[in-house]
Amino acid sequence: MYSKAVARQLATLRQNFPGWDIYRFRVRGSGQIGLLASLRRPLTDQLRAGGVCRFIYRFDVGELAAALTTQAERVRRNRVERPLTRAS
Repeated sequence: MYSKAVARQLATLRQNFPGWDIYRFRVRGSGQIGLLASLRRPLTDQLRAGGVCRFIYRFDVGELAAALTTQAERVRRNRVERPLTRAS
């Protein structure tokens, strides 16, 4: 079971990275606890080409935070902006 400190860290990650669903999981056999972040938006070809991952697995909150920071920057750099349309 995670400590209250880890629970707070996960809550902070969820708040700081709202574009990701963040879960804890247990590895079958070993019983090890890990973390999974799943991108909420569709993974477009452009995002994939920019190095964005649909899922991130880590076993440490700090490592997950670093990976999410990297992925958030990649999403920002490779996001396709919708053109503005002028009302007639």
